[in-house]
Amino acid sequence: MNANEFIKLVRSFADNPQAIDISKGNILVQVRDEDIYIQAIQKDMNIYVIENNNQLKAETWIINRLARLPQLADRLIDYTSVEPNFVTPKGKLLDQLESNPDETTINIDNAVLSVTDVLDRRSAFCSSVLYVTSDAGEGKTTLINQIAKKQALAYKNKATDWLLIPIPLGGRPFLRFDDIVIASLVNNYRFPFLYWDTFLELVKIGVLIPAFDGFEEMFVESSTGEALSALGTLLNRLESTGTMLIAARKAYFDFKSLASQARLFDTIHADSVSFARIAIDRWQRDQFLLYAKKRSIKEPEYLFEKVSQKVGSQHPILTRAVLVRRLIDVAEKTDDCDDLIQKLGDSPHDFFSNFVDAIIEREVRLKWIDRTGEAAKPLLTLNEHHTLLSMIAQEMWCTNTESLKGDILDLLSEMFTESTKKDPRIALQIRERLKQHALLVKSSSSKDELSFDHEEFKQFFLGKALATMIAQNNTAEAKSILRVATLPSQAAESAVHSLKQARPDITEHVLFLQTISKGERPVSFIRENCGLLISLFLDIMAGKDFILEDIYFPVDSLCCKKLSQLRFKNCYFKATSLEQCELKDCSFADCTIERVSLSDNCIMENVNLENTIIESVVLIDRELELFDPGDIKLILKNKGFQISDTLEKEVAEPEGELTVDEDLVITERVLRRFIRSTQINENIFRMRLSHHAAHFFDNILPILLENGILSDVQYLGGGRQKRYKLSVSMNDVNCALAKSKGNFNSFISFFKELNKQ
Repeated sequence: MNANEFIKLVRSFADNPQAIDISKGNILVQVRDEDIYIQAIQKDMNIYVIENNNQLKAETWIINRLARLPQLADRLIDYTSVEPNFVTPKGKLLDQLESNPDETTINIDNAVLSVTDVLDRRSAFCSSVLYVTSDAGEGKTTLINQIAKKQALAYKNKATDWLLIPIPLGGRPFLRFDDIVIASLVNNYRFPFLYWDTFLELVKIGVLIPAFDGFEEMFVESSTGEALSALGTLLNRLESTGTMLIAARKAYFDFKSLASQARLFDTIHADSVSFARIAIDRWQRDQFLLYAKKRSIKEPEYLFEKVSQKVGSQHPILTRAVLVRRLIDVAEKTDDCDDLIQKLGDSPHDFFSNFVDAIIEREVRLKWIDRTGEAAKPLLTLNEHHTLLSMIAQEMWCTNTESLKGDILDLLSEMFTESTKKDPRIALQIRERLKQHALLVKSSSSKDELSFDHEEFKQFFLGKALATMIAQNNTAEAKSILRVATLPSQAAESAVHSLKQARPDITEHVLFLQTISKGERPVSFIRENCGLLISLFLDIMAGKDFILEDIYFPVDSLCCKKLSQLRFKNCYFKATSLEQCELKDCSFADCTIERVSLSDNCIMENVNLENTIIESVVLIDRELELFDPGDIKLILKNKGFQISDTLEKEVAEPEGELTVDEDLVITERVLRRFIRSTQINENIFRMRLSHHAAHFFDNILPILLENGILSDVQYLGGGRQKRYKLSVSMNDVNCALAKSKGNFNSFISFFKELNKQ
């Protein structure tokens, strides 16, 4: 640390950064209303601080005296909630491009050690981002908390020099990292000693690593870009230093669409940022049994075998950590294990609903009992529990919060008891018991508020509330839920499942949603959510010769679907894969499809495209994206689509096999690598391009450099080689690919014209 870096750090802690008095090595600074007088000296090529006749290295003095990191470690130990029966998850590591140039995925047996090892690298010349990914309820938050507490203990024992700081985002659609980070430190850890600028400086020098928990994939695929901009701004503030962890359901570089990836990449202006990912695996039999044994369950093998016979060994109730925990909760308090298994039902699709019922039934029988009369009887029926919890979930959703204060719960309880005409004595008991419900827990962010035990339960009951509104054709209430934000997939599936169970003929529900959608603006959450719900009805609408008109369908709405005799008219489809999809006797008229991903396992029979625009086609098996209308038409016809009218007239009839410009294919492969790392060494290109490498370096690279698409940067490693960065925006790359019509020279011409402007 040199003198300038030392002064910069001290200023970040000062109450008034401009009021530091520096005179001949003596420094007077006010920090948290305390006047601190020190002397700074230099020896052994290091800065030392003398305070009260005690001499310490500048780094040590800042960390202990100003940042108070030992105290922060104590707070992390005291306030970080960890699972007492923690089972170490397994996973798959896709390492940083520099460490793993061939981008192979490595199986890991201990995700805790692997995450810690990746974070521990802390490169001095590159910002590092580690994604920890999995579906909801598979242990991302538990893993982060476990590592954070483990690191805090190691820090106190002087076995490490950095701390992991969990920052729960709670799926917020609008993010200001400065507010959220400092609020987490103050509210969750009772640590009020860091400003945002101070926090950033400590991240830069590697002693703090933030773990942002809940950065969902919706921020990449949806129309909002606030979170991506916030993340890009944060990376720019780190100036190619520091490390962070992001827990999400999907890493941004996992999206097939270059346009989606570009939305984050183009917000990053720092010199060097590198990305890695650890995907947490779902539990297998061994992990289930280990957890059950830690919970002292008798005959865990019998429980696993019986449940797996019902729903399959890979079912979420046996493989998703949060559901396993709740299954064990019920099992350890149930005398007859076979009775519990019987209640789960025979259909895997019914498991979650039946599982929730099994939890609530115990509440009905043992806890929610009215004992004021001569004979004890349940306060609420099972369906009434569902109604009350649905009201709570709807209130949380509409007010954009994960938890509710006690007085709000009291109000909801009163509204419920009035609507159901409960006796006042019963109403009082319901209000008191509600705060001790098995599916409600104290909020981790506010101790005087209650939240659902897991977001899946909240989303399940939100779906139940929405299903009730749709079944009643209650337009106003349905819109109040649909307009808030993009519905979580679990909530949409819960709503559709409830409607299917109550009424096999769902035609009226689809017409209701279609009517709501038509009355909305072209871009709105209501349209998006109606399209999401309708897409989940598609399978059971097959064969009904139904017209779906003016619907906005979500991502992958046709993936794995088996559809027949459906007509889509004036619909908009976001990017959709047709993997394992069967379409028979279907038509698409006046539709727009952003991107279609094709594979060998999709079946198309008598599928007509009339005046339908498909902006691009991805050939999954060949890792190739096509934008040229002629190429798209050829591929679609070869797959069995029938194309008529506008496309037939505008594009000449294609013949033969698809031919592609190899130079453009190689260029696209090279440019996509920058999504993983903003600066790349030439040896990585040589490894990735294999036998095409010589052609690229001799013929393509000079053209990319000449036209300012790539540029040289300083190489800092050992040996001699060159290092490159992308000098244009990734969005311009995507536009150039779209307009090139599959021709390399046209791709280059796009940037030549851009350079003239």
